[in-house]
Amino acid sequence: MRTFQLRAVLLMLVIIAVPAAWADDYTQEWGPQVGTAMPAIAAPDQDGVQRALADIQGENGVLILFNRSADW
Repeated sequence: MRTFQLRAVLLMLVIIAVPAAWADDYTQEWGPQVGTAMPAIAAPDQDGVQRALADIQGENGVLILFNRSADW
């Protein structure tokens, strides 16, 4: 029984440690660097009118949230 508990603890440590190490490498190589200016983009709104980023920006700027994926 004690051997089983030791193996379970070691497995949990590996499950926690390995993805954390991979995540650091992944974040350094993926996407633009923090602080990089957003490129000028334009896209149609819900009415089909072409809108540029500058069109929706207010006096305090604009917050744009990108989500890589969603599982509905």
